[in-house]
Amino acid sequence: MTKVNVPTFDAMMTPLVQALKMLGGSGTIAEIDYKTAGILDLSDEQLEILRN
Repeated sequence: MTKVNVPTFDAMMTPLVQALKMLGGSGTIAEIDYKTAGILDLSDEQLEILRN
């Protein structure tokens, strides 16, 4: 089994704020998640771990 690295909580805060700004200050949880994941360029494997 290969180890998949995921960003720490702290490492995700700046991209989260960027995502909110890009969305005009608000969005659904799904919209915010999608935009933040895009900014962080997360792989499907990383997303699977973060959503479990």
